[in-house]
Amino acid sequence: MTPMPGKFPGRSYWFVLAGVVVFAVLQLVAIGLLGTLMAPSGLPIDTADINPCMIWACEWSQMPHFGGILDWFLLLTLPFLGGAAALLMIVLAIHYAIWTKRHRSSRK
Repeated sequence: MTPMPGKFPGRSYWFVLAGVVVFAVLQLVAIGLLGTLMAPSGLPIDTADINPCMIWACEWSQMPHFGGILDWFLLLTLPFLGGAAALLMIVLAIHYAIWTKRHRSSRK
């Protein structure tokens, strides 16, 4: 699909940025939901050991351990996602500047 000649093709940048933001927010929501689920049992979310955990008559032993690993994953990837979003905005600004310069010169 080629963009129309008079329109800046910036929609794809916004879709990629939305994907980065959604991925970052989903990580935060997952940790928050896990914390909310683990609060009634009183178990901490950690990677140290796997404790028996009964919530609403279901065994959730692996969830606190998984949450600890997810915390580390979040700490590792969130700065990279922020950097990717910043880099995407810089590339968008440069692309838009070049695009406007070319279209100004072609209109004359």
